[in-house]
Amino acid sequence: QTRDPFNEYPGRINNCDDLIGYSLKNGRSILLRITYCNRLFAAYFFGRYDEAAELAQRYRNLSPYHAPTHDIFHTFYEGLTAFKLARTSEDSLRWMELGTKSVESYQDWVNHSSWNFKNKLSLLEAELYFCKGEIIKA
Repeated sequence: QTRDPFNEYPGRINNCDDLIGYSLKNGRSILLRITYCNRLFAAYFFGRYDEAAELAQRYRNLSPYHAPTHDIFHTFYEGLTAFKLARTSEDSLRWMELGTKSVESYQDWVNHSSWNFKNKLSLLEAELYFCKGEIIKA
C-alpha cells in the first residue's frame, strides 16, 4: 500500500518557515536539506547574497547525511555566493576560503564524471580568478 504524501504532515504547512519548523521539530533532516538548498538557489538567483550565505551555512551545519544531489547543488551555489561576497564584503578572506573549498570539491568530482561537473567547475574557477583580479584567466 502506498503512503499518501499529502497526509503525512499534521496541521497546516503554509510556507517554507512552517516546513522548516516541522522538520526541525520532527528530525526530518532530508526535508531540511531540500528546503535549505532550494531557498539557497532562490536567494542567489534574486541577488539576496547574505540570505544565500545564511542558508548555505544552515545546510552545512546539518548532521552528515548522504544526499549527493543536494550536496552538489549546495556546494555550487555556496561557492558562487562566497565569491560574490568576497568581492563586496569586508570579510573577503573568509569568503574566498569558502569559495575555494567549493572549487576543490568540484575538482574532485570532475575526476568521477567530467560530463556532469566540468561546466560548473569552469564557472567556479572563473569566479575565483575574477576575485583574484586575474581577468584573462577568468
